[in-house]
Amino acid sequence: MRFIVFCSLIPILLFPKDSTTSLVFKDKPSRTILLKVVRSSDVTPQLWEGFTLVRNANSGDPAALHELGLRYLTGQGFTADTVKAFELIQRAAEKNYLLAHYNMAVFYHNGWGVEWNPFNGYKHFQYAAEQGLREGTFAYALQFTDNLVVQRDWKKALYWIQKSVDAGYAPAKEVLLEIERFASQANVDSTITLTTITAQSAQPSLLMELPSDEEKISENSFSLVEILNALGPLWQKKIKSLDVVTDSILFFLLVRHAEWGVPEEFAVIGRCYEDGIAVQQDSVKAVLNYLRAVRLESRRAPNVLIRLLNNEPLLKRIQQRSARGDAEAQYIISSLSLTEIFPFQQKEDIVTTFLKSAQQNFVPSMIELGTAYFNGQIVPQQKDRAIEFWTNALKAGSKEGLVRMASVKLLTGYGVLTKDSALNILVTGNKEASLLAEVTLAYCHENGIVVSKKTVEAVRMYRTAANRGSKIAFASLRRLYDSVRPDEEEFQIKEEQ
Repeated sequence: MRFIVFCSLIPILLFPKDSTTSLVFKDKPSRTILLKVVRSSDVTPQLWEGFTLVRNANSGDPAALHELGLRYLTGQGFTADTVKAFELIQRAAEKNYLLAHYNMAVFYHNGWGVEWNPFNGYKHFQYAAEQGLREGTFAYALQFTDNLVVQRDWKKALYWIQKSVDAGYAPAKEVLLEIERFASQANVDSTITLTTITAQSAQPSLLMELPSDEEKISENSFSLVEILNALGPLWQKKIKSLDVVTDSILFFLLVRHAEWGVPEEFAVIGRCYEDGIAVQQDSVKAVLNYLRAVRLESRRAPNVLIRLLNNEPLLKRIQQRSARGDAEAQYIISSLSLTEIFPFQQKEDIVTTFLKSAQQNFVPSMIELGTAYFNGQIVPQQKDRAIEFWTNALKAGSKEGLVRMASVKLLTGYGVLTKDSALNILVTGNKEASLLAEVTLAYCHENGIVVSKKTVEAVRMYRTAANRGSKIAFASLRRLYDSVRPDEEEFQIKEEQ
């Protein structure tokens, strides 16, 4: 009997062969009576195998307990039942069955069939790692990378990831260089999240979301179709659906879709303008789109934006265009001041310049003004005016304006949208990769707003959003971890300097 580790072999279970077709001889051109070879369907052997497995599990065989637990988890031969699956794998772990310890960690980390508790998961990952399971050493290494379960320690992460590499585990090889790079640095941004353990389709899996979708874009990729394919399934599906694929068509679709508020896509648009991919090279438009990505909490965009802004003549050109009333340049100058990257303006001047840009129907400025007026950041709070700016942005083609209105409706109750319509907008926005929609939905699941309260779902969505660069999501994720954090010294997190 074969037993499986979640992160590698389960996909073979998802494509069963047809069990209803009998083997027959082909008809021949003769009057001979055709006799068919009759064989039983696969059902009887499956039933017998399942019966034997249950019998062995009932006798206390840890391997059988573990296998039966996996089958209850995936619904292979048994009605899917995560609670039953956890109970069986827990019994196998109590008998020190090594794979059961690893898989129990995954169950705890994802809250499958048991209350979510990443700290219990950590202990089982630790056991699996110390016993030399290569998947265990990989998972245990990741615990030291994100400042959530235990204090970040890149040296420990490197030690355990190297063990997994030495054991021939491919995912560990993929991240080794990155962890080596972080281990060599004295200080690392505490918002960087390297680990994500989640469910993909029906299979349990351990995923390390490094690099991010933005970082998967190779500096040597010059075809827009290559770059967009690197963004993941959403764009892969879009590209496959097209009858004709050209850079110009893809760029048009990209610009339109980014208006959902997708930071990775604005970063790609910036890259296109910077390198002249699918469009004429334009450094100002590159800065504009990198800046929009930064405002949406892109992970990659800040570095490339700063690199571009080191070009003094470019900065002067943007300032001159702003002074002449160019809407794009006005947005850039005010946004750079708002983010304090380059404090060109005082608060009152920032608002004035945004207003001048918005009067020219420039969408990014409308979005910024809506946010400013709703939160009362740099102007006195005027929620009605905020809704007006977002509505105008929506009329001009920005779905981000709609997502922002839906978000404030669910979070504050303000606005003309109904709660049901706001929820539908956010669900759609999340499918279209809106980072704001993802974070808002996570908050709704955390607090039971409109949707049922599901801490596990909130954790999953916060993890994904934090990995994309959202500091708000990371802070929320940390808060959830702290809510169940044990008192043991090992699990206490000290703030990094």
